Formats: sequence, structure tokens, C-alpha cells
Amino acid sequence: METFKRTPLQLFNLPQHFVIPLFQRPYVWKEGEQWEPLWKDVRRVAELRINEPHLAPQHFLGAVVPPGHTGEVVDPQTKAQDWVEIKHLVEAGLLPAGTVIRSNHRDFKEATAVVTADGFLELDGKRFSSPSGAGRHLRKKATNGWYVWALEDGRRLRDARAQFMSGVSDSESE
Repeated sequence: METFKRTPLQLFNLPQHFVIPLFQRPYVWKEGEQWEPLWKDVRRVAELRINEPHLAPQHFLGAVVPPGHTGEVVDPQTKAQDWVEIKHLVEAGLLPAGTVIRSNHRDFKEATAVVTADGFLELDGKRFSSPSGAGRHLRKKATNGWYVWALEDGRRLRDARAQFMSGVSDSESE
């Protein structure tokens, strides 16, 4: 689920209908214990914004689920099944320790990193647990390292990751 900061005006200005998702229904709010303090605080912030806008008061309302959301909650363990790290490729023998990978970015063709036995990438004397972290260090901005780094045979790291996810070991692919 994507999250965005919204002002109350942005949140409530459009005609819309909010529904409490099924997974939140067991948490029942009572008027005196939850609703009243919430609305007092929202009113306090609104009045401050009107009377003293230079203070820019804020209130954290929490997550608001928009219409159309199914209320489905994804278990992080289930979601993580497709999460691959360099260490997984090392453990599977797809990326042996000592492997030199090279940047294939047009501005950083000479940059190389080395795969360590514990599944990190070493670049410029620093260790990175992800190819994207190493790519960010290299390019000084967010980078998809699975695309930026390539093996000596020309395959990108994303190809080794895809091979890992398909369950084919390096010896089987030769």
C-alpha cells in the first residue's frame, strides 16, 4: 500500500466514502475514549492553522484507506519470498566470493565491485548488502543495482537473480 501525507483539506475536500477495512474492524472505537480526543485534536489543529498559520501545526491521523482497497493484508513473510539478496546468490553458487562485477552505466564503465564470501559487495573500501546500495554510492542517487552491475560474461546481476529465482544452479545452466 502506498502512503502519502495529506492535509485534512486534501483528504476531506473531495466527495468520497471511507470504509474501515475488515482487518481493522475488531478495533472498536468508543466515543469518549477515542473519537472525542481525536476530534478535539483535529479541531485544535484546524483552529491553530486558521488563527496562527505561521505555526503550521500538524496532526498525525494515521492510515486512511481509500475506496476500492480490498482490505487485504499481505503477510511480510509471504511477500519476502521473492526478496533476493547478494548473499542468496553466493550461497547458491551463482556468484562466488571474489567475483568482480562491473558497472555497465555509461558514466561509470570503469567502476568495479567485488563479491565477498558473506554476500556483500565491496566498492571503494565500503561494504554494501545490496547492489542498489552500491549503485547509489557510485551514482550518488537512487539506482536499481540489479540492472547497473554486470558479470564478466556480460550478464547483468538481474539475470543471476532470475536464475536463482527459477531454481537453476550455476552448474545446471552450463
